[in-house]
Amino acid sequence: MRDASSIGGLFLASPCGNETRLRKPPHMPGIPRRYSHFVFGVIQSGLTSAVAAAVASAPFFGEGSFLSHWIRSAIVAWIVMLPVVLFAAPAIRRLTNLLTQKD
Repeated sequence: MRDASSIGGLFLASPCGNETRLRKPPHMPGIPRRYSHFVFGVIQSGLTSAVAAAVASAPFFGEGSFLSHWIRSAIVAWIVMLPVVLFAAPAIRRLTNLLTQKD
């Protein structure tokens, strides 16, 4: 068993065999933690837009134009969703805190 293996640019470290932690490669610059909410919003809106665009583009699969339609749709959806996610996140966080209680 290897100690660390590369998966998509991240290293999967397994020091004890049971515990698995992701760590960034040494050559990758780190974004300051104070911007983590922006990074989260970019990743979340991108993933959501890509999945929604794939579902909406499914009818084009048979025509052979799925990929081009999906990419265009995903980019447009991401441009629209990114500001929505970034501006709505604080309100959603407050609403979530109102609807839930501490364990």
